[in-house]
Amino acid sequence: MAGLSKSYGHTRVLNEVSFGVPAGSITGLLGPNGAGKTTLLRLMVGLGRPDLGEALFDGQRYVDLAEPTSVVGCLLDASAHHPGRSVSETVVLHARYIGLSARRAVGELVDVGLGPVLKRRFGALSLGMRQRVGLAIALLGRPTHLLLDEPMNGLDVETAAWVRDRIVSFARQEGGCVLISSHLLQELQSFADRIVVISQGQLAFEGGIEQTRNERSCIVLAPDTAGLLTALNAAGVGFAPPGPDGRVAVRASSATVGGLAHRHGLLIEELVPGDARALESFYMAITKGEFSPESGVPHGAN
Repeated sequence: MAGLSKSYGHTRVLNEVSFGVPAGSITGLLGPNGAGKTTLLRLMVGLGRPDLGEALFDGQRYVDLAEPTSVVGCLLDASAHHPGRSVSETVVLHARYIGLSARRAVGELVDVGLGPVLKRRFGALSLGMRQRVGLAIALLGRPTHLLLDEPMNGLDVETAAWVRDRIVSFARQEGGCVLISSHLLQELQSFADRIVVISQGQLAFEGGIEQTRNERSCIVLAPDTAGLLTALNAAGVGFAPPGPDGRVAVRASSATVGGLAHRHGLLIEELVPGDARALESFYMAITKGEFSPESGVPHGAN
């Protein structure tokens, strides 16, 4: 993507945004509401024309691809289907649009775990099942690129895990490119390789997920939580209150905490370098000031 810009009236939604999504990787697309993420995804697949710049898939614009669904799979709105059609009718219709058989469509539904609900009306599905239908449609053409807009929203734990594993498999095992927009930062932190942050319509950051980690912090779990907190206090090391599971986020390196525990004879069950909320902290730092509480309107709203 090179220099993508878009305005609506006098509002500049995207301002010369450029970044890449390498093959075999998962790139998280982050930004506050109104930052331009959905506009960017729509422009990428020809659902609008940029004022400047272009988005390319293997060197071609989406609108110039001979068989676009064999290159790009999209899930931009999981609920954008007729509520009265059955699940199988919904996906078979999309298959016919792109010249595929009904058998392929039903097979894709079975692959995403929707075999038992083929005859159910789309409007009667839960949000999680609608996301699965949307993912089945996105994968129909066996694409090499996936564009996903908030695919994890409102999912139960089991469905979220399934969607995450399918995305990871698509990238790691099939060598696909994934660009996924999400507000669930801790979830995204667990499987994304890279992140792109858009703030006020501009590229604020592009880089590896490891660049967001703070190696001068760690997560600690000790049977004697009170003893750990006493030792940390005595050494002047900052920490957050223990979570419900007893884990303590400490503002010091794992080596420092390990040495402290050794000197005080404390048993450590778990010591994880980095902050479990590192991506959230990083994101908040570089998008600070995006929201205007006086007006209640984000700058650069779509």
